[in-house]
Amino acid sequence: MSTHTTSKLFVKELCDYDVSKILEVFTEILNQEPFFSRLKDKNKILIKPNLLGAHHPDKAVTTHPAMLEAMILFLKSLNKEILVGDSPGGVASAPKVWKETGILEVCERHNIKLIDFGKDGIVSKSINNVDFHFEKQLFEVDGIINMAKMKTHSLMLYTGAVKNLYGLIPGLYKSELHKKFPQPKDFANVLGSIYLNFSEKLVFSVLDGI
Repeated sequence: MSTHTTSKLFVKELCDYDVSKILEVFTEILNQEPFFSRLKDKNKILIKPNLLGAHHPDKAVTTHPAMLEAMILFLKSLNKEILVGDSPGGVASAPKVWKETGILEVCERHNIKLIDFGKDGIVSKSINNVDFHFEKQLFEVDGIINMAKMKTHSLMLYTGAVKNLYGLIPGLYKSELHKKFPQPKDFANVLGSIYLNFSEKLVFSVLDGI
């Protein structure tokens, strides 16, 4: 599988999780092209953080709640309808993950609906000869904002923001795909297939590297 695309990348140094500072950065960057043009006509937006498991934000495993809150505030300033969703890995329940990661408190404060992927139905698709199951509501929103956590990966070493979209697959089916595609090249094809399938809905990606 190959594709030829160009992407615009901004890197901004921040030393702490100050919501007001993060919001300033989002406002500065996301009002520029091509980001704003991809966002302006999309009304119902799903924010997809990395909620791998029930880890406190200080563990640097999941997307920090300050990053999420700054994005919610930015989208609210544009009068967007906002949803937040993910499917945690392993057996930890979504409510436990939401609470431990600090995401629940942010969403409750801003009256944002949290979605546990797979609970409201799934859509099955075959992409590049791989069978996938996806959260139904992904196909009902206008756009997806991918908010990943910068970290290494045991199989792929490093994937930037791309692998966070693997969480669009609900429940333990993620583990099944890991078993079916244990080699880096094959698993890279799985990740690339997911990314390309949602490329039209993907507004932009934000990588939390603080």
